[in-house]
Amino acid sequence: MRWMAWVASWWVAAAAVAETAHTFRFDPPGPPEEPGAVSVAGTFNGWSPTATPMTDADGDGTFEVTLDLPDGVHHYTFVADGTWLNDP
Repeated sequence: MRWMAWVASWWVAAAAVAETAHTFRFDPPGPPEEPGAVSVAGTFNGWSPTATPMTDADGDGTFEVTLDLPDGVHHYTFVADGTWLNDP
């Protein structure tokens, strides 16, 4: 019975974590060439350089992705064609 109460309290606590949409934008510095693949790596995806790809859906040269992240501090960096870059 204690085990069931613990599971129920964990589930309620997990369900109560608030999330907020965060949009990451990477505007490459420009010529000589635009990057072929851009992603964002951070504490929210285990610092994976490929888990969260970004796209330039509207063709304006800025790569974007929107993620629902738990409220709090999230550290991140951009990865363009395999090169890790700080947010300019």
